[in-house]
Amino acid sequence: MGSGVLAEWIDGAAGPAGDHTDRSVDEAFSVKEAHAIVRHLLRRNPAIYFADFAVTMTVVYLAGFVYFRAGLSPLQLGAGVVCGCALFRAGMFIHEIQHMRRGEMTGFVVAWNLVYGIPMMLPSFMYANHRDHHDPRTYGTVRDGEYRVFTTGGLPQIAAHFLIGLVVPPALVLRFLVLGPLSHCWPRLRRFVLVHAMTLGDPAKGRRIWPDENHAIWAVMELAVCAVVVTGSVLLASGFLPWTILPKGYAIGVLAVELNAMRDFTAHRFGNSGEPMSHAEQLADSINIVGKGPVTYLLYPIGMRYHALHHLFPAMPYHNMARAHRLLMERLPAQSPYRATNRRGFFDTAGTMVRAAAAYSKEARLAKVTPAA
Repeated sequence: MGSGVLAEWIDGAAGPAGDHTDRSVDEAFSVKEAHAIVRHLLRRNPAIYFADFAVTMTVVYLAGFVYFRAGLSPLQLGAGVVCGCALFRAGMFIHEIQHMRRGEMTGFVVAWNLVYGIPMMLPSFMYANHRDHHDPRTYGTVRDGEYRVFTTGGLPQIAAHFLIGLVVPPALVLRFLVLGPLSHCWPRLRRFVLVHAMTLGDPAKGRRIWPDENHAIWAVMELAVCAVVVTGSVLLASGFLPWTILPKGYAIGVLAVELNAMRDFTAHRFGNSGEPMSHAEQLADSINIVGKGPVTYLLYPIGMRYHALHHLFPAMPYHNMARAHRLLMERLPAQSPYRATNRRGFFDTAGTMVRAAAAYSKEARLAKVTPAA
């Protein structure tokens, strides 16, 4: 089963090299050549991380203060939007943390968890599944919790991708207030939590448990989040905090989650059929958003607009990605598949994805009602 839109979208993942299901992509692209161009940009600058995060969190708390104190008004609405957008941006540092080597920038990791991760019920271990997304043995397969084949899943799967954001805030409360503490008393439940409740991907797929994971530290952080939730509950029950803070906080949380859902929706072409993909094929299946404008800067903070570049060099720090992309575009051969990863912006990319999914859904319906020849 196929359609013009769907075939063009999936086949386009291979760029000039052709269909990504063969090895022509690997033959047409040299990772070593690309690495030689950008290898001087692979070092992180801790000062940039600390300064960026400090400014972003200052915006979060200042805008949040105005939002929660102001009555229903344009001021409250504006402050809420600013707070939600900054909250989303600060949360994206969890992605950078997952790509840091053990012991690298420990001060920043601790600071991020204390200031953001624990208070916002998003400690850094919640993204432990991201390693599966970069492993060539699992990327794009059923073991990759971040990979959703939107095109062949049709429009219902796209709708579900965005609707699930509505239940994320209460689900996190349940996870840390009930599921987490109980799991420490029940080993079988703990195993379930480690696999299915420490992931920002599809919880049904779960994640792989890696041998170098520090579950003791995770347990301390987990209980710290639980303490935050319990403290908030006590303050609400005692009347110290007004109950109106709940719908306001929920709205801000959903805004941040939905912004991330929009970003995630356009990170890849999501055209893989479930087979393992090589490093070069992962590149071809990924997308760089190269257009400029407020929507691009809002939806793709912390280097997320260069997602194809990120899958090419996962250790590339976000503050060097724009320069690395420019160098690759200047120096790679004209026929390089890297150039085929570029898209103009969110609406261009999302529109193609939706049209492909709609075409597939239409053909699926026709196949059900059309008798076989």
